[in-house]
Amino acid sequence: MIQSRVQRFIGFALLVPGAWALIAPQANLGLPELRWVARHSYPAEALVGIVILGLAYWLLGKAPKTGAADL
Repeated sequence: MIQSRVQRFIGFALLVPGAWALIAPQANLGLPELRWVARHSYPAEALVGIVILGLAYWLLGKAPKTGAADL
C-alpha cells in the first residue's frame, strides 16, 4: 500500500499527542520536576492516547498483519 505524504504527516503528527496522553497521567509517579505534566491531564486520558496512537500507527501503515495475534 503506497501512502500519501499527507497520510504520513497526519500519522506522525498524531504520535505526539498520543504519547503525551499516555505519559501525562503517570507523571505523578515519577520525578518531582515532571509532576507539572500530570496537572495537564484528565481522567481516562490514557484510553484516549491508546486510540490516538492506534490511529497514528494505522495511518503510518504499522497495523498488525492478519492473524498476528494467533498463537
